[in-house]
Amino acid sequence: GDQPDDHSRFTNKRAEGYWRARIWVRTGGEFAYDKDLFQQLLTIRYRRTLSGKIEIMSKRDMKKLGFESPDDADAFMLTFVDDDMKEEKKSYQPRHVPMSDYEGGSDEGYEGNGIITKDELARM
Repeated sequence: GDQPDDHSRFTNKRAEGYWRARIWVRTGGEFAYDKDLFQQLLTIRYRRTLSGKIEIMSKRDMKKLGFESPDDADAFMLTFVDDDMKEEKKSYQPRHVPMSDYEGGSDEGYEGNGIITKDELARM
């Protein structure tokens, strides 16, 4: 994939975009209800690599686990890859140290909640 702006925190641009989307939702961002988009956002999984970088589960792995292609979620994520968000990402500090390889579901070693949780979507 494309190189992230912040090489020290993300494996690629996709991971960086989804993380920015996560921050936006957690800090009060809202968008219109879209069942397909919400469902896809709940299936996006992430983990920390051995070097501590955030990595999003690949579409290939998602397909192997029976998830639909997250086309709507990817389109949403792409709205967060613009350079005008650089200052926000520099100021964000994670609140916890992950306990598992992947955070975001219980499929094939993917544990925890999705990149965006049901509770966060319910607040919209």
